Amino acid sequence: MVPQKDIVDFYWDPVCPWCWITSRWMIDVGHQKQIRVNWKLFSLKIINAARNIPEPYKMLHEMGLKALRVAAAVRKSYGNNGLAKIYTLMGAHYHHDEEDLDTPEDLEKILQTGGYPTRLANAATDPAWDNMIRADMDQALAKVGKDVGVPLIVLDGATGRAFLVRFAARRRREKQPLPYGMRSSSPAGRRAFTSSNAPVRPSPNSVHDPEFKWSSVF
Repeated sequence: MVPQKDIVDFYWDPVCPWCWITSRWMIDVGHQKQIRVNWKLFSLKIINAARNIPEPYKMLHEMGLKALRVAAAVRKSYGNNGLAKIYTLMGAHYHHDEEDLDTPEDLEKILQTGGYPTRLANAATDPAWDNMIRADMDQALAKVGKDVGVPLIVLDGATGRAFLVRFAARRRREKQPLPYGMRSSSPAGRRAFTSSNAPVRPSPNSVHDPEFKWSSVF
C-alpha cells in the first residue's frame, strides 16, 4: 500500500499547454521519488461556463471537454493507469503533433494507438460523462474554491496542501519570457484564433527550461 504522503492528485484539461508541460515534470518526479499520481479530470469549459471569456477560448475549451469525456470512458474501463496513458497520447497528439482532439477521426486514432476500443470515441458527444468530470472537479473545488484553474496539484492523497501551478518558461536561446495565451497550433486552434486579438504563445514544442512558480497555495 502506498503511504498517503506519497500520493499526489493532478488535475488537468487536455487543451491547456501548462498542464501538459507540468504533467511531464510530474511523471518524472513520480518516477524518481516513487510518488503515485492520481490523474484527475478538470474541464476549463465547465469551470468557465458562467464567465465572459473570448469566443476562441470557448472553442478550445469545448474541444477539451470532448476529449475529457473520452478520457473518462477510458478511466471507467482501465483505471488510473489507463487515464495516465490516454492523457499522454492526447497530449502528444495535440500539443506536439498539432492535431485536433474533438473529431471522431482524431479520437479514434488516439484510442487505436493506445490499444483501446475505438468505440470509446463516442463518449465525446455524450454529456452523461460530464458527471464523472464534475465529480473530480468537485473534489478540487472543495479544496481550493471556485476561482481556480489548472494545472492543480493536491498533496498527501488529497488531504494535504493544494498548489495552482504557474511558471515562466524561457526560450533555450533568447531566454525571453513567453507571452501567455491559449492559442493552439492544432487546425481548430488556428481557426479559432485567426481573426481574434487573443494573446499568442508558441507551441510547447518550443518551450524549454521551465521555471515553476507556485502562485497559489491552499
